[in-house]
Amino acid sequence: MPVIVIIKITENVEMGLEDDRCLDLLLAAEIHDVGKINIPAEILNKPGLLSKTEFALIKTTPWEVAKILEKFDLLWPINKNVLQHHERFDGSGRVPT
Repeated sequence: MPVIVIIKITENVEMGLEDDRCLDLLLAAEIHDVGKINIPAEILNKPGLLSKTEFALIKTTPWEVAKILEKFDLLWPINKNVLQHHERFDGSGRVPT
């Protein structure tokens, strides 16, 4: 498990989130990049900065994950968490549009 995930779980517990909510966030964090499967390898492995078009394509990956998850009967409705994974508490961050 990546160190950042452990840090985030610790922060969530310290914030008083219930165990189920912490698990929900953990699952969303773990699978949010699955949507990159539809991104060409040339873009994912591109050295240097992405073009605006390439970056816009990368920002669609959470939506791709949400579409995949809709096909499964999950115990937790984690689509919302996947879509908000890069959003910060103040509403900024890389939020899919």
